[in-house]
Amino acid sequence: MKGFGFNVSNSNPTICINDLITRFNKEEGTTLEPLRADCLIARTVTALEKLIEVFQEKGPNGVLPRYYKYWVHRWE
Repeated sequence: MKGFGFNVSNSNPTICINDLITRFNKEEGTTLEPLRADCLIARTVTALEKLIEVFQEKGPNGVLPRYYKYWVHRWE
């Protein structure tokens, strides 16, 4: 089985999204709120539902342009 994950708030052993938000706030003088796991899950599910809807309506050609733009690794 394959899957994916997002590291929202665990700084070790690598880096997490909230570390990046903290760094961004310091460098840019902004006050972005830390990301909450429940908000990330909700946003991810909503985005996935939209992709599924487009796929069901238009087939692969409805989602492939976005796939090629954002997810396919470019070896330039």
